Amino acid sequence: AARLKILRLHGMSKDAANRYTDRYQHWDMLLLGWKYNMSDISAALLVEQIDRLDQYWQRRREIWGRYTEGLSDINGIEIPEIKGKSAMHLYTIWVDPERRDEILHKMQDKGIGAAVNYRAIHTLTYFRENFGFKPEDFPTADLIGRCTISLPFYPLLNDYEVKYVIDSIKKLV
Repeated sequence: AARLKILRLHGMSKDAANRYTDRYQHWDMLLLGWKYNMSDISAALLVEQIDRLDQYWQRRREIWGRYTEGLSDINGIEIPEIKGKSAMHLYTIWVDPERRDEILHKMQDKGIGAAVNYRAIHTLTYFRENFGFKPEDFPTADLIGRCTISLPFYPLLNDYEVKYVIDSIKKLV
């Protein structure tokens, strides 16, 4: 954790708040890092949600159950199996990779905020060009990357919206 705190701040030993609090102490660049520190505005928005974390996770669990129940019997959709406790940050389905983009675009035409959050890493330009990977090098990852759709999944999604997504997918698939 300490190393990650340094890495997220360009590799610097102290952030601005720590440099200007109490008596000034020099900072050092200990590692080559990145700019992954959160802005104060983002932190202020998020700190207000901490008390609702369990409530939001419970609501995600309810939505997860509704999606699973409503989509599990649709021919042409597979729901990935989750083992262990999930953070439930995304709800994904697998569809025919030849129809994935068509289904995705039709969902978007119906106002559904569907997306592809994860693609097979080895098929991305950087990894193809720098390491020479081909789709067939990792066939399972390639297939999953080509058939996955992420459905709208956030705690403020209401039951009507969840039903609309389910009903729309039933018609589209």
